[in-house]
Amino acid sequence: MSQRIRFPLILVATGVLALVCTSCSPQARKARAMERANHYFVAGQYDAAEIEYLNVLRIDKRDPQALGRLGVIYFDQGRVGKSLPFLLAGRQFEPENLEVRLELGLYLLAFGRFQQAKDEADYILDHDPSYPDAPLLLAETAVRPKEIEDARQPLGRLPAQIANGASVLVALGTLDFRQRRFPEAEALIERALAADPK
Repeated sequence: MSQRIRFPLILVATGVLALVCTSCSPQARKARAMERANHYFVAGQYDAAEIEYLNVLRIDKRDPQALGRLGVIYFDQGRVGKSLPFLLAGRQFEPENLEVRLELGLYLLAFGRFQQAKDEADYILDHDPSYPDAPLLLAETAVRPKEIEDARQPLGRLPAQIANGASVLVALGTLDFRQRRFPEAEALIERALAADPK
């Protein structure tokens, strides 16, 4: 074989070998596992997503998306005790992840930690006023009269398009119900149903 032919073949073989080696690298394995995990998560196939997110954490123990999403999965499946460490770690490594903050807020609410749950709701509303379940979380944290009035303030400052959305209307209806303003609560719930029958 001539020198002119042998050299390009060596280059091609080296390139193929490098490609094979990089596809076996930890980062490549992590990327493939993350892609599968996200696909399963979005499809609601939480058992398969859990396996893939755990595979991601075997490669990178601090991956914020895998930590946060495992917390969401565990909370949604009722494995509440297992969810807290993952939700806290997810929030720590990716504080702007509103999905994780909402689930953490719901966890805190479920265990009577109303102020901490309110802090999560406030953070979400400050960063994305249109985030659908944040107004409901905020309303659920308000029990005493002062808390109810405090919860009304950020909801009242929302732009009209958001304020007329179903989640804000239900939140305001919840606050009215807690203040025993039943006709007003009923009217708000009816408006919410008209805005979003689901």
